[in-house]
Amino acid sequence: MCEYSIENKCKITKENCPFIYWCDKFQMWKPNKYMPKNCKVKQTNVNQYNGKYKVYFHHNGYLYVNINDKMHKLENPFNFIPDYVDIEKKDGVYTVKK
Repeated sequence: MCEYSIENKCKITKENCPFIYWCDKFQMWKPNKYMPKNCKVKQTNVNQYNGKYKVYFHHNGYLYVNINDKMHKLENPFNFIPDYVDIEKKDGVYTVKK
């Protein structure tokens, strides 16, 4: 099941997930066979994960991160591409914490 659902409720939209149903045989909520591997609600609405910002893509040593509904191009201090990064702001300039 999706990590953003509790029983049949989506944590992001706070509504019933259309891909989860009640199974009378096992008396529990189960995902149906049409549940996508990458939910579009999850992909578009989750910008932060435990206080970290999502990296949307990378190019030429830069990470592109959405901060306050604005895409920022930040230098990548790592020698790999992280999924989420910690951000700090110094003198109005955002940087990635190492």
